[in-house]
Amino acid sequence: MPKPNLERREQLVTLFPRKRFSHLPEYKVWTGMHRRCRTSPYYKGRVTVCDDWGDFLNFLADMGFRPSPSHSIDRIDNDGHYEPGNCRWATRPEQLNNRRKEARPSTKFVQWKGEERLLSDLCKEHGLNYQTVKQRIVTLGWDLERALTTPVQRRSAPGSKKRRDGRDDRPRPHYRSCIEHFWNREGPPPDNRRKKCG
Repeated sequence: MPKPNLERREQLVTLFPRKRFSHLPEYKVWTGMHRRCRTSPYYKGRVTVCDDWGDFLNFLADMGFRPSPSHSIDRIDNDGHYEPGNCRWATRPEQLNNRRKEARPSTKFVQWKGEERLLSDLCKEHGLNYQTVKQRIVTLGWDLERALTTPVQRRSAPGSKKRRDGRDDRPRPHYRSCIEHFWNREGPPPDNRRKKCG
């Protein structure tokens, strides 16, 4: 395992003499990394943090500051541990492309015209929603070409067309409004009319 960058650590000690790090976003990443390895069922027992990174200054000396707020820590080898040489600052799309391969079949990478492509990228190129294409492949059993080239059928608004079974799909007036309309036009129903005194 690579040794921590001691020279850079000494510079950080002079930069933060009182060791107050809670305001740093890198400190939140460091605490979250330790918390995941201790409590998460996905990480616990499989992924650990190296001993040197038990000290935040060693972690910051090896990783450096985040390039931007959109960067977070990412393990290059998803079966490896949090340690120098296996971690980097990466954006969300970069992390999605570096997911751990599961034993079950995945639709993340697909073969398209002789090359391996990300399904999400193909969906963007064809102007389709990722979940729609995934449902077509996984649930409906469509092949990839059909799932990407079939346009999405938009549902018509209520009242624009009749349904296929011949029933009228237009919104109907509420029952109370029908009674009020009858009352205003015809007067109250005969049973409720007051009898005139003779």
